[in-house]
Amino acid sequence: MDAHPSRHRSGRPLSVTLLALAVFILAAFNLTGLIAGWVRWPVLAPLNLTLPLWMLLLWDGIWGVLWLIIAGGLWRLAGWARRLALIAFPLYAALTVGREAFFAKGDYERGRLPFVIATAAAFGAWGMLTLLNRGGQRAFQHDEETNHQRSDEEHDDRSQD
Repeated sequence: MDAHPSRHRSGRPLSVTLLALAVFILAAFNLTGLIAGWVRWPVLAPLNLTLPLWMLLLWDGIWGVLWLIIAGGLWRLAGWARRLALIAFPLYAALTVGREAFFAKGDYERGRLPFVIATAAAFGAWGMLTLLNRGGQRAFQHDEETNHQRSDEEHDDRSQD
């Protein structure tokens, strides 16, 4: 039996595992939006959208790839992924809410703004709290210590030359 039930066999806390899976789903959601928009370009391009179609597809593509990279790093407990996620969560929430607030044209879009705000805030807060709590920090500590030791060794090698 596992001595610590909230840890996965790999040493990854359950909260970090769930967060990595959620980030992977967010990446899939964005990339699906990119593919769907690309496939439906002939139908969507002539419509009067809130933003140009190419801009919406670029948004989905950039965030989809970024979330996919972050999800892979979180899964592997890479320290760089934790740091990148701590930047990406609030940035994505702010940009998503801003895009919805400033570019909403119709009543439906304005009516869903409270849902967008609540969802972005909740997901961003969950991600931040998971990565900033003691268990989340400890999970990534080994990778950061390894990178720090490697950096010190490289510095020592250069100073000996």
